Amino acid sequence: MSRITINITTTYNRLELCSQTLWSLLNQSALPEKIVVWVSKEAYLIDKGIDREPYWVRDLNKIKNLIEFKWTTNTGPYRKLFPALAAASEDQTIVYADDDTIYKENWLNLLISKFQEHNEEKIVASRVRIIKRNLFGRHKSYMLWPISKKEVELASDYLITGVGGVILKKKHIKEAFVSNQDYLKVCPKSDDFWISEIISQSQTPVLAYPEAMHEILLIKHEHGLEKQNTLISHSLTGKAFDRIKINTLGRLGVSICNNDISFKRIKEYFKETDKACL
Repeated sequence: MSRITINITTTYNRLELCSQTLWSLLNQSALPEKIVVWVSKEAYLIDKGIDREPYWVRDLNKIKNLIEFKWTTNTGPYRKLFPALAAASEDQTIVYADDDTIYKENWLNLLISKFQEHNEEKIVASRVRIIKRNLFGRHKSYMLWPISKKEVELASDYLITGVGGVILKKKHIKEAFVSNQDYLKVCPKSDDFWISEIISQSQTPVLAYPEAMHEILLIKHEHGLEKQNTLISHSLTGKAFDRIKINTLGRLGVSICNNDISFKRIKEYFKETDKACL
């Protein structure tokens, strides 16, 4: 197996959450060569910026000396993948994940084993949503896209969600997409959508591997983009209204959350600019 790095990004307000994630990554049954945390000094979106390595990194590295903080330009959530792609050699294996998740000890081993089983020719992702259309051929709302519950190979109409972990190599994404930062104006908060689209445009097959989802534990918190991108109501009235919107407007293909808007903007971007031919 080639060299493996796990890559995540975090923000000023999520550093303590990130420390829990990193602890779980240090306790994997299969260990990477490095665990890289991509951060930035300048503020952007919800991030105030991070100007120094947290004190607890030294303590965690006493367990296993694998964690490395690296500073890069602040592109928000896109930092979990694109700096790693730019720095990677052709033989390097890249895993990216989220900073607000506990990964149980067999998570990485499962991803690596499945990746090797398919000769490293397919991107393996544990948590993948299947994009659905209505009877008129229009895309339904993101809120109606189910998470794949079975192992299946996909060429299109999917959304990889990074929280479950994704394993790939540099060759799986066309070089032109690695340097293209138009996502900063098209969909700055919707990295999973953009990444899924450029993988699809690169014609690399994706293997949904839900078995690895059993190895993740989500941390509930108030410091993410989920509330801004989806419909999340806490009151009974709000939840009921959300369900009505999802089952009426959402089924008709009307945008009812920011993720729907981002998805349509990405599709329009690639259609208008013909980036698929790069």
